[in-house]
Parts: sequence; C-alpha cells; structure tokens
Amino acid sequence: YARIPASLRAAPVTIQAPPEAAFRLDRARDLLVDRDYHEVITYSFISPEMAARVTPDIAPVRLANPISADMSVMRASIWPGLLTTAQHNLARQQERVRIFESGLTFERIAGEIAQRPRLAGLVCGPLLDTQWGAATRKVDFYDLKGDLEALLGLGGAGDRFAFVAGEHPALHPGQTARVLCDGQAVGWLGALHPRLQQELDLPICYLFELSLEELSEGRLPAFAPLSKYPSIRRDFAVVVDEAVAWADLLDAARRAAPPVVRDIQLFDVYTGENVEAGRKSLALSLILQDSSHTLTDQEVEEAGAAVLQALASEFSATLRD
Repeated sequence: YARIPASLRAAPVTIQAPPEAAFRLDRARDLLVDRDYHEVITYSFISPEMAARVTPDIAPVRLANPISADMSVMRASIWPGLLTTAQHNLARQQERVRIFESGLTFERIAGEIAQRPRLAGLVCGPLLDTQWGAATRKVDFYDLKGDLEALLGLGGAGDRFAFVAGEHPALHPGQTARVLCDGQAVGWLGALHPRLQQELDLPICYLFELSLEELSEGRLPAFAPLSKYPSIRRDFAVVVDEAVAWADLLDAARRAAPPVVRDIQLFDVYTGENVEAGRKSLALSLILQDSSHTLTDQEVEEAGAAVLQALASEFSATLRD
C-alpha cells in the first residue's frame, strides 16, 4: 500500500454562463415583492376535494402513504395552496391579501409523473392600504393583469405575450384569459369561479399561474440612435362592434402601418350617445417619426390611410363623426 504512487486525476469541467436574456425566477420574485406581494410556501400535498375543485380535468397523482387524508394527492396547480392561505388570512381579519408562490406541480403523463415549475399569485380585497391620499376600491382583473404584464416584461420581450379570452373550470366564465407566448399557451389569469368562491367562503379573488418552462427565453435590448427629427401625432376615433378586442385591432394596425409609424396607442373607449347600439368608439393615436428627414404631410396622410383601410377591411371600422 505504501508503494502505490500518488497521482492527481484531472476531470474536465465546463462552466456555462446562463443566457443573459433568460427569464430569472429570482428577479420575478423580487418584482412581485416590490409590487407589495408576499411570498408563501405551501405543501405540494393537497386534499382530493380541493384537487377536484381546482383541476377537475387532471387526474390527481395519489400518494401511497399520505400524511393524512387531507394531504393525499399531489397538486397539479399552485392555486389550492394560495386559496387555503387566503382563507387562513381572511379568517384573521387580514382583508387585503396579495400573495405568490413558485414551485413544482405534478401530472401523470403516459404513465410517468411530470414535474413542472410554475409561478402563481392571488390578490383580493382593497387595492391599497387605508390612506388619505387615494380613495379605497377593490382590486380588479386589470390590476392583476398589470402586475402580470410587468412580470412578463422582465425578459425584454413583453410584446411576445398576449391575453385571449378562455375557459378554466376554476375561473369565472366571463373573466378568464389565456396567457400566450408567440401563440403558445403558457398560463392563466382570471377571477375565481363564483361556485368556488361560495364553497370556500372567499370574497372575489383574482389569480394567475405561469409555466416557467416556456418563459426561459427573452430578448436583449438593442441600441437605436435617437432621431433628431420631430415626431408627429395623428388621432383617430373608429367605431367597431363591441365584440372586437383592442388586441386584435392593434395587431391589424401594426401589420398595415408603414415603418414611419413608431407607436400606436389607445387613449379612449366610448359607448353611448351618437354611437350605435352594439358598437363602440375607440380613439387611437399614431406616433410617426423618421430618422432621416422630417415627415411630409403626404407621408403622414398615407400612413394614416393605410391603417384605417386595414381596420375597415378586417373589422368594418368607420371613422366616428
């Protein structure tokens, strides 16, 4: 043994830096905390009854030796833990609840248990703490949507995401949105279903959940020189059917707009007097600018006409008098 020569073995080690534009969960958690959310940690084991309420379309993964009957299946969504946490806090006079959690969910796919990392959140109660500087109001769908848009914009590719109307068994039929990334479903957003709200004795709650696997890629910012030529704004009010979504209208306008149109903004929605029943007026502004010269009146008129023609063709949009 004493005569065995000593030698050091070399093992190649490759350290690869993560992509700079990758979605980082730690940044997402910090952003939610900055927006007044509290992080919670709940069990991955839930009751079969809660699983049937929140994810009835997913067969639960049952435990062979559960701790108790109330913790006998693995969660397929993070929402059950968030709903239970909300119940616990509301029962202790905490009217304003803003919570989130990141963790794994479990599904049985083709005989194998798939573990998927997800990020979910819940809000209910007043939007702000009691104060003198702002009127008290309840949080709503669009408050949570704004938080989610800020979250999705962390990777620098917020324009890749879209919200479309959808249906989920745990969410309100009229207040549910599917979150899409380049057309691929990556999450849900909506109000808790009234049936669940009644069964769980909860006030109106709004929830979101994202699959982190599809959020791995972002976009690095790229420098673009500022134009020394002035920008021009043109406002239009178009009348369309009430069922037409602004996102669809914006997509059509962007496709038809020439390169000099730098931005398209919605600044007013109106229904009522001087607008036909079943239709609405959308006021939008075009921001036009070129980097090589000051735009002429003809270029501005042609850009506006191209957008209006596309809206008229796709949505039967008419200019409001």
